[in-house]
Amino acid sequence: MLFFLFAHIYLPHIPFVFNKQGFYWNEKPFLQNDENYTSQLDYCDVLLGQFLESLKKAGKFDSSEIIILSDHNYRLEFPGRESKIPMFIKHPYQRNRKDIFEEIHAERLLKEVLLEMK
Repeated sequence: MLFFLFAHIYLPHIPFVFNKQGFYWNEKPFLQNDENYTSQLDYCDVLLGQFLESLKKAGKFDSSEIIILSDHNYRLEFPGRESKIPMFIKHPYQRNRKDIFEEIHAERLLKEVLLEMK
């Protein structure tokens, strides 16, 4: 049986009210700076870790194809700022890890991955 899940974590966008521990009272939740943005990224990492752990506990991790594309960074609020984002791909029953550090536009890479899956 084939199962497809697309999930989008709306974080880390304003208001910035999450950190690694979850919700917190932020004095300046609409201030777009590195500290607020990074705090919400920490929470995204926690949520992703919980999701992957739930797949493992359910016995679905090994047989799953998992593609994770990071947020685009806050480039719209800070024009001209470089935006390097990670992308993770895990194939079903994959045992070996391969890291690629080549810079490529995320949209082009995703298109290539999807064409390869055909």
